[in-house]
This record gives sequence, C-alpha cells and structure tokens, in this order.
Amino acid sequence: MIHSLSVWESYYPGACILQQGAIGAAFYILVSGEVAIQKDRKDIAVLREGECFGEIGYLTEGRRSATVVATQAVTVMKISAPVRDWASLPTQLRLGKVFQQGLIERLIESGRALAKALP
Repeated sequence: MIHSLSVWESYYPGACILQQGAIGAAFYILVSGEVAIQKDRKDIAVLREGECFGEIGYLTEGRRSATVVATQAVTVMKISAPVRDWASLPTQLRLGKVFQQGLIERLIESGRALAKALP
C-alpha cells in the first residue's frame, strides 16, 4: 500500500531535498545514499539508507526545522498523503513508533553534541 502512495525521487550530491523554514507535509524514507541534516547551515547529523526524515513537518504540517542535503547520490521514497487517510490503525501505530524512535535517537545525539560544545 505505501509503495502506491509514494513518489520515488533521486537527488545528486549537494542537492537540497528539504529547506529549513519551508512548509512541509511529506516525509521521506532514504532508500539509498546519505544525507546531511543542517540547522542554520551547520551539519548536525548524517542519515543513511533505511532512515527517515521530514516526519516533524509531515506530522505538524508546519515549517521545516532543518535543511536536508544529499551528500552523495540519493534515492528517497516521498510520502505526502496523510497517514490517517491510507494506513490502518496498526500501521499508524507502527509508523508512530518508528517516528518516535528516530526523534528520540536524534534528541539524544543532539544532547551529546551540546554537552561536548559546552566549556
């Protein structure tokens, strides 16, 4: 089901996939390649095959909190349709868990980076 609702996109190294501050209502699954997550033009994380990004904008339909740039050739699966419109309740719960786990891991990593940066 998810495959029929998604759009596959390819990006070249250096291409901007998401722009910080832009309105977004899609999330992406990184099928191949690697992307850098940037906040205010500073790299804050690297994501690899199998990871997802854009979930905050997807869930809130608000402004993007970071920029995502391809660091190598990238293929993504972009999902724009609201999850409540296409996913069964068990699928919504599984997807919610994946989003939560990813966000928790990024929050932990951000805390570590902040701790290292403090005097």
